Amino acid sequence: LIGKKSGSTQRVQAPPYKIPVVVHVIHNGEPVGTGTNISDAQVFSQISVLNKDYRRLNADASSTPPEFASIAGSMDIEFVLAKQNPEGLSTTGITRTRGAKSSWTADDNYELKSQSYWPSEDYLNLWVCNLTGSLVGFAQFPESNILGGLETSSTNNLTDGVVIAYRAFGS
Repeated sequence: LIGKKSGSTQRVQAPPYKIPVVVHVIHNGEPVGTGTNISDAQVFSQISVLNKDYRRLNADASSTPPEFASIAGSMDIEFVLAKQNPEGLSTTGITRTRGAKSSWTADDNYELKSQSYWPSEDYLNLWVCNLTGSLVGFAQFPESNILGGLETSSTNNLTDGVVIAYRAFGS
């Protein structure tokens, strides 16, 4: 931009790119805030953790190993809970669904995500549930012909997103 008084060129910091997030809490029928039906506060804390990590504002940023210090940086993005659902209605960005099963595995990918899903071209879908074993989460990346390494990704966008164990979700 050109400064009005001095005629000098000034760089203007653009606001971060906002990514609308929907958190699908797949629970076992417990009241909100109990067991797999995690509280809103736990969801909010995870969004805060994501933003701190991606903006490199997390407490352990100074612990970056020396071999990565020169390339470590901040992503100019911000994760925000969705304000509108796919139908355009107001939302908190948190859905709560009693799951068809009491626990899930990575092999249940399609069944789990079919419990609750919003279009992945408009939202980052995060599913929170009771994952069995030592698995704390898994992700499916969107199909891409542009990004190297994603050529063999699933072509089913109905499963794009991240699944996280309810005990590992939030701070």
